[in-house]
Amino acid sequence: MHTLWTLIRGRHWIKNAFVLSPAFFSARWSAVTDLGLWLLVLAFCSAASSVYIFNDWMDREADRQHPRKRYRPLASGAVAPRRAALVLGFLLFLTAVLAYQLPRSAPYLGAYLLLNLAYSLQLKHWPLFDVSCIALGFLLRILAGGAEVDIPISNWMITVVFLLSVSLAWAKRRNDALLRSSTESPAGVWRYTVATGIGFGLTLLAYLLYCIDPATVARLGSDRIYYTAFFVFLGLVRYLQLIFVDAHSGDPTVILWKDRFLQLVLLAWMLAFASLIYGNA
Repeated sequence: MHTLWTLIRGRHWIKNAFVLSPAFFSARWSAVTDLGLWLLVLAFCSAASSVYIFNDWMDREADRQHPRKRYRPLASGAVAPRRAALVLGFLLFLTAVLAYQLPRSAPYLGAYLLLNLAYSLQLKHWPLFDVSCIALGFLLRILAGGAEVDIPISNWMITVVFLLSVSLAWAKRRNDALLRSSTESPAGVWRYTVATGIGFGLTLLAYLLYCIDPATVARLGSDRIYYTAFFVFLGLVRYLQLIFVDAHSGDPTVILWKDRFLQLVLLAWMLAFASLIYGNA
């Protein structure tokens, strides 16, 4: 069971919480509790897991030469290709069934699958395109979530999510470069480091501008949203500390599941935001 959980990357399902973000930030509790929205989260979980299996199958030979990826189920041989294909087929079938029940958001789900198919086949080998594809995957999640509950996505949300996801992708690429230190030039690692730092700085700036934007204040009914930027600042600085100072893995999923401080900051940010927008509802 643990091997299967690793194969489908169950720990990465937390990324699909982005589907809920339009409903959460709309100050409409009824949207957060919409059944279709939660079915959409499940659909993205199955779609994302199918993408991970296909990508791992494509990369299994290269992964066997990687110091960490060689332990993945397909690369290590813990899961036979035939069994992985059966799991992949089931996940795609489940995704299709759920998409049929969600006509408003199904196009975004389909676009997500097509984007990641192109990513696995070619785009991941092209610098800049690879991180852009990762960021677009997160944008498709929030666009699908907004479409499902009929909530328009603000330009600020698109900007913040894109910058954050690109920054996290750069941090992960930096970690991969460090693991390939014998073949990666110091200049290459430095470029990833600079890009990560600049990306997080722009993310914080965009979030602050979002908080004080008059349209945001009017829509959410509070002029104190900028208070929550304190927790965003703490979270970003903590993440940078972990990957730059403490030399932890740059994988955001790994860090989020392990670092208690980051978990508490994320929880505090959500509670602060909810108290400001739902307390005035």
